Amino acid sequence: MRWMLWCGLMIACGGDGGKDVSTETTDTASTGPTGTTQSTGTTGTATTSTTPLTRCEALPVSGMPSVTLTPADGVKGIQAALDAASSGDVIGLEDGTYSLDRQTLVVRTEGVTLAGISGNAEAVIFDANLGSTVGIRMQASNTTLRGLTLIDPFFEGVVVEPAEEDAVDLTGIVVDRVHVINPGRIGILAQSNVSGLQFVEDGVVSCSEVSLTAEGRARFPTNCPVGGIQVRRARGWTLSDNHVWDLWCADAMADVAIGAREGSRDTVIERNLVEDCAQGVSLGVPDGVEGRTWPDADCPKGTVQHVGGGVRNNAIGAVHMEVHVSDAGFFTGLALVDACDVKALHNTVFSVEPPSGSALWLQGATSTGVLANILSSHGLLRRDDALIGVEQVMEDVQGNAFVYPQEGDFHLSPGAAVGIDEGVTDYAEWCQDDWDGQARDGAPDLGADEQI
Repeated sequence: MRWMLWCGLMIACGGDGGKDVSTETTDTASTGPTGTTQSTGTTGTATTSTTPLTRCEALPVSGMPSVTLTPADGVKGIQAALDAASSGDVIGLEDGTYSLDRQTLVVRTEGVTLAGISGNAEAVIFDANLGSTVGIRMQASNTTLRGLTLIDPFFEGVVVEPAEEDAVDLTGIVVDRVHVINPGRIGILAQSNVSGLQFVEDGVVSCSEVSLTAEGRARFPTNCPVGGIQVRRARGWTLSDNHVWDLWCADAMADVAIGAREGSRDTVIERNLVEDCAQGVSLGVPDGVEGRTWPDADCPKGTVQHVGGGVRNNAIGAVHMEVHVSDAGFFTGLALVDACDVKALHNTVFSVEPPSGSALWLQGATSTGVLANILSSHGLLRRDDALIGVEQVMEDVQGNAFVYPQEGDFHLSPGAAVGIDEGVTDYAEWCQDDWDGQARDGAPDLGADEQI
C-alpha cells in the first residue's frame, strides 16, 4: 500500500516565496521508513534528509481552544460557533466523524482558526456524503483551516473566495494539513468572486492532500473535472509541501493536480509530491482563459494565464500502470502555458511509460522565463513559439536514479550517476534549497533533491 505523504513546513527555497504558516513550534526526532533519523519542525528546520512519509507531522492546537466542539454538536453547532467567534479565536474540533448534513461551513469572521485539536487530519473527518456542494468556504482574511479531512464533497472540498455581498479583497488565508478525498471538482480552490472584482491574495496551502479513490473515480464515467490544489485570478499564493495522487479517470482526463491559471500572479509552487495524476503541475493550461489582467506586467501581447512566480523543487511521478492504461494516460508532468516571466527550477518528472502528451510542456507565444536544472524520464515539447529558455534539462533518466519512486521517494539514490553537480548556478538566489529545505552547494544537482 502506498505510503501517504506527511510533510513538514521547510525553509522556503530562496526565501522569496515561502511563508511560515504557524507560530507554533515543534522539534521532535523520528525514524523514517528507510531508517533515517530526522528532526523536523514547523519553524523550518531539517537536519537530515527526510522521506515523503515524514515531511509533514501532525500539528496539535497550541493551548486551549476558545471553543471545543465534538461530532455531537453537528454542523449547525460548528457554524454557530464560527459566527459567534471574534478575531483570534480558535474553534477546536475533537477527533471523530462530523456529518456535513448537506450543508457548507462558512468562515466569515476575520482572524478565526478552525482546527482539529489533535492535529491528526485523518482523525477529524467531515463527511459530505455527496450532499454538500462545497465542504468549507473561507470568506474572511487572516483565517486558518488546519488538521482535518473532507470526504466526498459534491464539488469542491475547500473554496477560498470573497463573498459577493462583501465587496472586499481577502488576504492572509492559510489552509494547512487539510485532506480532501474524492472531490467532485477541485479539492482546494482559491479564486476571485463571481463578479471577478474581488480577489484573494497572499495565501498559503501547505502540507495538504487531495486524492481520488476507485469509488470516487466511478462517479466520472464520461468526464473527469477533478483537480487537486488550484489558484485562479489570485496573486501571491504559495502552494508548498502538498501531496496529490491518483487524479485520473478511466475514460476522460482529470484536471491539473497543482496549478495556477486565469490571470494569477506570483504563485510559488514548491516542494510538492504529485503521484499518478493525469496532469501534474502547471502554470496555465492549454485552451485556458486570460481572466485577470496586469497592465504593469512586461509580457508579450496576447493571452496571459500567469505572470511571475514559479515552480521549484517538486517531484512528479507516474509509476503505477493504472494511470497509464486509462484513456488519457499520464498526459504531462510540468506545463508552462501562456505563462509570462516564470521560473521552473530543480523539478523532477519521472514516468515508467511515455506520456501521452509530454513530460515537460511549454506553450504560448506569451510564455517567457526559464526552465532549468530539471531531471526527467522523457522529453520536452515546445508549441506556439513559447519563448521560455531551457537550460540543463536531462532527459531519459531511469528509475534507479531515485531511492524508491514506486513509493514517492524521489531523493537521489546514493549511487546515482546522473545529474550530480550538473546544475547551472544562474538562478541560485531563487532556489538556494532543495525539497527538504537543505542547502544546495555551489555545484547544484539537477532535480528536486540535492544529494548530501
